Amino acid sequence: AIDASGDSYRWWEYVSAAVVSGLKNLQPEMTYQVVLWQQDGPQAFPSGLRHIDESMRGELESFLKSAPLSGTADPGPAIEEALDDGPRHIIIITGQDLTDAQLEQITSQLEDESSLRIDVVMISANLPAQLAQLAESHQGHAVELARTQVRMWMDDAAAAAEVEPAPAE
Repeated sequence: AIDASGDSYRWWEYVSAAVVSGLKNLQPEMTYQVVLWQQDGPQAFPSGLRHIDESMRGELESFLKSAPLSGTADPGPAIEEALDDGPRHIIIITGQDLTDAQLEQITSQLEDESSLRIDVVMISANLPAQLAQLAESHQGHAVELARTQVRMWMDDAAAAAEVEPAPAE
C-alpha cells in the first residue's frame, strides 16, 4: 500500500521506480498487487493478486506514472483493499505524518493477521512506534529513509543496470 497523497510528490518518482524495479526479483510463483491510497479512495493495479510478466510491468509503470498525487489520503481503505485477496506480505510506504486515528485504524486492521508479514517504509518522516511494533510483531521490518537515500539507491541501480556483465571465459 503506497501513499499517493499530495505530500508524496517529493519522493514519488523514486519510490515508483523502485517498486517497478523490485518486481524483477519476484519468483515466478509469486503474486503481487500495488494499492495506492489517494484522496478519492484506493486504486489498485492489477485488480487482485496476479503473477508478473513483462507486459504487466509496463502497465504498472504507466499506472504509477499517471497516479494523481493530491490532497490528503486515508490509508485505511487501501489497506482493506490490499487484504481482500489474502496476501502473505504487505509493504506500507508513506511519507506523511499519520494521525493517531490513522495509526489506530492501521493497527486494528492488521494486528490480527498473524500469518501476514508487514514491512513499513517511512520516507522523510518519523516512524511511529505503533507501526514499528506492528512490523516487528509480523516478522517484518520498519525503516525511516531520507528522500535522498531513495534517490541514491535508484541511481546506483540504474548505473548497475548499464554495466554489462563480463564475458564468460
